[in-house]
Amino acid sequence: MVIIIAALLLAKSMVGNKEEPPKRQARERSFTVTVMQPEFATYSPSIKSYGSIIASKNIDIRAQVAGVTQAVSNNLVAGAKVKKGELLLSIDNFNYDGAVQDAKSALSDALLQLEIAKQQLELEKLNLDVAKQQLELGLRDLERTRALHKSGSITNKALEDKEFLISQTEQSVVQKQTSLALQQSAIERQSINISRVKWNLEKAKEQLDNTKIFAPFDAIVISETAEIGRVITNNEVIAKLYQSDSLEVHFTLSDNQYGLLSGDGLVNRPLEVVWDIDPNPITVKGKIIRSGAEVNAAKGGVEIFASLAGENLHLLKPGSFVEVNINGISYSNAMKVPETAIYENNHLYVMHEGRMQKQDIEFLARDGQDIIVRANIAKNDRIITTRLAQAGDGLKVKVEGEEQPEKTKSDALITDGEQQQRAKRKGQPRDGASGLSDGAPAGGGAGGRGN
Repeated sequence: MVIIIAALLLAKSMVGNKEEPPKRQARERSFTVTVMQPEFATYSPSIKSYGSIIASKNIDIRAQVAGVTQAVSNNLVAGAKVKKGELLLSIDNFNYDGAVQDAKSALSDALLQLEIAKQQLELEKLNLDVAKQQLELGLRDLERTRALHKSGSITNKALEDKEFLISQTEQSVVQKQTSLALQQSAIERQSINISRVKWNLEKAKEQLDNTKIFAPFDAIVISETAEIGRVITNNEVIAKLYQSDSLEVHFTLSDNQYGLLSGDGLVNRPLEVVWDIDPNPITVKGKIIRSGAEVNAAKGGVEIFASLAGENLHLLKPGSFVEVNINGISYSNAMKVPETAIYENNHLYVMHEGRMQKQDIEFLARDGQDIIVRANIAKNDRIITTRLAQAGDGLKVKVEGEEQPEKTKSDALITDGEQQQRAKRKGQPRDGASGLSDGAPAGGGAGGRGN
């Protein structure tokens, strides 16, 4: 028992004489961040879509005449380029050349017949004039005969013979007039016949010309079926071409995108097409030329067509799947910041005397991973681009890679007594949300590095 009491007394003595441990000093935590200077300018965020390349002008080359193929261009193969006016194929023209010669002969004969008819017409006119003169002389002679008949110098038979002769002369004049009219009609018929013969000649010449088939424009051959010695039928497709400089891109805009661009002018809006192939993607400029007639419910938007131009245009192929970047609406006196700098789409933070300071913004548009905004920020302000879960006014931060000024005791170290006094004034516990902590603050796992 005595031993137990002695042990208790010794333990009490040891506890009473134990040195008080040094008081722990609390340190305000700071976060390392990246910053950027604001750059005010006019920005046009691009609208991204995807579409395909199409040929706006393609054609089936058809044979206009039938015959045996005599020659085929070396360029008339799939994928080859042909120039405007280049001879693609020729067909045996023997029969068609003979048809032209026949038509020429028929035309010469028709012209000769017309000339003969005109000469005959002139003869008929002369015959009519002579008949009229004879009738006039006969009528004067009849008047004299009638006068003599009244005086009893000639008999009734002599008068009747004169009258009969006049009747025959009048009949001759009528016949000559009829012949003249018929000859004039013959000339008109021959003129019509000449027109028909001329048309036959033109048709024969056209068919002769059609034995040679030429490229209608600079084009790329899609497919062909021509071979030397092969019999081609009339209207048969021998090749398919598309115009090499008339490529378009066909893509879809959502209803919202279409409405946004339509309000600012859709037609002639510039864009860029990218065919993402290795090792070097192909980029071509273009502009919107028209929109679809109706909303495409299957694709969820409005179909858009744009013409393309540029030195790389010949590298594109119809059917290529491409990325389309359209110039969006322009925003003046704006700045572009990373998406990580924006909070709740209405504010960001700048660095002020080593601490975060809230700045309200006007959210304008997205441009990829960046946001275009307007804000009342000075050019020498530094925008914090690192996203912090603890972000708020007054949060202590430092810029990554920058040396910090030497900390003073009043700035860096806070004694337990001072911390307790602050807690009493604020009515808060020692390790609350005041930014003071012995360890990592709540939410410290998101963005930024504490020090």
